[in-house]
Amino acid sequence: MVSLSPCGSGKKYKQCCGK
Repeated sequence: MVSLSPCGSGKKYKQCCGK
């Protein structure tokens, strides 16, 4: 469910948030 937000709850997208 990381299609909506690039900084959602994703492993590869987690880097985007940097949190």
